[in-house]
Parts: sequence; structure tokens; C-alpha cells
Amino acid sequence: MTAQPLNPELLLAAGEPFAAGLCELPEHLPAQRYARAWRRWLEYGPLPAYGGQSLYPCGKILPDQGVPAVVPSYSFTVSWNREALTRKAAANPAMAGQFEALGQLLSEEEAKTPIKNQRHTVGGNAFTHAIVRYDRVLREGLDTYAERARAGLVQAADPQQAAFYAGMLDLLAGLRVWHRRAVHCLQQSDTASPWRDRLLDALDQVPFRPARTFYEAMVAYNVIYCLDGCDNPGRMDQVLLPYYHTEEDQADAVKTLSDFADHVSANGGWSAALGGTGADGQPAYNDLTALILRSMRGRFRPSIELRVRRDMPDAVWAAAFDALKSGGGQPAFYHEEAYLDGLK
Repeated sequence: MTAQPLNPELLLAAGEPFAAGLCELPEHLPAQRYARAWRRWLEYGPLPAYGGQSLYPCGKILPDQGVPAVVPSYSFTVSWNREALTRKAAANPAMAGQFEALGQLLSEEEAKTPIKNQRHTVGGNAFTHAIVRYDRVLREGLDTYAERARAGLVQAADPQQAAFYAGMLDLLAGLRVWHRRAVHCLQQSDTASPWRDRLLDALDQVPFRPARTFYEAMVAYNVIYCLDGCDNPGRMDQVLLPYYHTEEDQADAVKTLSDFADHVSANGGWSAALGGTGADGQPAYNDLTALILRSMRGRFRPSIELRVRRDMPDAVWAAAFDALKSGGGQPAFYHEEAYLDGLK
């Protein structure tokens, strides 16, 4: 039993939005409880300042100081700092009981790990990396996700399904608030940038509606990457190709892809795979394969996995060697044929 009943409003006022959300629905299934925690995090969690880049957010998401003691974690579902909770309790005796109860609750969560034993889990239990459906978000927009979640909730056949769809609707509601907050942050920024108006125009369309241009696709890609915990950018040259028109988009592409790489680096993100093989077994190299290698010269993240086939074009080889010469240790060369044989 916890030391005293947890009060979500008090935790929210104390600067712990994720913890507050986690305590709001104590009798609900984990998928819904953690979705509510994420909703509160999106509604009240810290937003980075705008630095004039072509993308937002861009740069380190969490500040070095003043981070809540309880934060969402891609790898562990929830991450909490016991020392920070103890310091908060000491600094605010009126809230000491709340922080003690919160620490006990989180310890119990770690011990029984209910989220890990559910069909819909978020990190933890040796879970490492995953790639979200960037292609579908760019093509359809998140509004269609809300439509599918509402339909799924109506048709849910069991409590697990119902909790999942209800949780997704909660999460999408939080995403809308986060989106409004991000737009407001850009509007209020005193950083002069030739990109800000374009960025605001793009955010008026994405990520809730389909991307129409390469720039909108990159803005949406970056937002979804950020909201997924800054983990894995996936097969960027494949997903972004439908929006890329060589002469028209090349200058913007180099800038936005470079800013995206800086965003990945600032948040310790992971890998992006390029080239290789398509679903039809044919080579999957395209104009963006070489351009992404060019855009990420001198940068060590995302870790570029260049999937090498015997028929990889000379232009991609040249771009790869130019990237290596820039000193970032990129790309890594993956033997595509050997990997596919191993999988078979």
C-alpha cells in the first residue's frame, strides 16, 4: 500500500506531469494508464527553445536542469530518479507524502512490470529499437489514426482491445495539445530565422494531414521521430522518395536532412538504413540515398547503415566514400546479400 492516496493534481502542480497522468486511472489496464501518462507529458512537459533551424523540435529535447523526476522512457516505459524525488520531498514538506507514495508506486510497478506482460507494451523487458510507420503518417496524416481508433473502440471485443483504442484516443488528444504548444513556441520565439514562417506553414498541415511536399514530409518525419522518443529514423531514402523532386527540392533537402541529423545526435538517437533491397527484390537505391549521405557528412548520428549489394550504383559508392572522408565514421557498410541469406 502507498503511504497516502496519490493526488494527480498535486503532482501536476509539482512539475511531474507524467507521474500525474500515471496516477489518474489506477483501476484501468496498463495500455490506458500509460497513454494517459503520455498525454499529460505532451500537454505539460518541457518544450525546447527554437534555435532557428529548418525543423522543430531540433536539438536536445530535455533540458540539462529542471527535468521532472519521472519521465517517459523508450527503453523502460517510465524512467524515474529516486534522488530527485527525495530532493523534491525535502524542499517541499507539504508534498513529501506524495513523493514518498509515488516512489513506492513506481517501485511496485518495476517489481510486477504489468506493462511488459500486456499485448500493447512500451519498452522494457529487453525491448530495444523499433521503427514507426513514418510512411503511413506522411501519406495519411494522424487524423486517420483517430478515425481508426474511434472505430476500433466501438467494435472492441474485449477489455484489452477497448483499453488500447481508448488509450490511443487519449494519446492523440495529447498530441494535438503538444502541436498547439509547439506552434505557439515558434510564434513567440525571438530567434530570427528565414525558416520560421515556412515551418509554421508546414505545421499547419502536418502531421495531422498528409504531407504534400518534401519539406512538409521532413517536418512531419521529424515530429513523429521526436514523439516516438528519438529512437530510430528507419529507411529514410525509401520513405521520403515520393515527396522528393530532384532539382526543386535539393537545396532544402540538404539543409533539412542536416538539421535532422543534428537533432538525432543531440538526443542520442540511433540508426537509419539506406539502399539495399525493395520488397520486390530489386535494388532500392535512389536519388535520396546519395543525398542523405552528402547531408550527413561529418556527423556521427544517425548511424548510417548502408545496405550494399553487388549492383550498388557508383554514385552511391562515391557519396559513401566522401562521407567517410569527412571524419564522422559514416556510413557503416552492411553486406545486404549475406544478411538476406541469413534471414532466409
